[in-house]
Amino acid sequence: MPFYNTSSAIGVDFNSTSTTALFTLNEVMRGSNDTEWTYVKASGALITGQMVTIASAGTAIKANTTSLMTGTNDLGFVQGNFADQEYGWVVKRGMNVSVLCSGTAAPNALLYLSTNSNGGISTTAGSGTLAGIQLIASASTASLVLTTAILTYPRCTAITSNM
Repeated sequence: MPFYNTSSAIGVDFNSTSTTALFTLNEVMRGSNDTEWTYVKASGALITGQMVTIASAGTAIKANTTSLMTGTNDLGFVQGNFADQEYGWVVKRGMNVSVLCSGTAAPNALLYLSTNSNGGISTTAGSGTLAGIQLIASASTASLVLTTAILTYPRCTAITSNM
């Protein structure tokens, strides 16, 4: 689903990436479906639905246990593919956002960072307990699948100690 800029900025396109910086890293814009977006530079290739950690420098990487443990990182979700070192927007709040899930994931389930370091989320207890993510549609598969969610500034609330 395409998202549209509702801020008063010219040239904002949440649905595409660029090899050159068009905005300031960590700049925030508002979009359709009550979304809030942050401008980032990808550190590694990213795919639609992956959860990423956003460092204070504005770089985004696939969420993993190490990046979740750094308290200065924000979380967001990729809504279009990024090549390594491309610039673009990731979403931190809004409705009908694409998220990658593995295992059985149903609305109102407790969510975790997937244990296989793919930037997905799961209802199987894993390395990080997540908050601020409400699944709209169920996903029930062993592999990663896209589903939709409502985001309210996703965050990690706990890290298991047996990493």
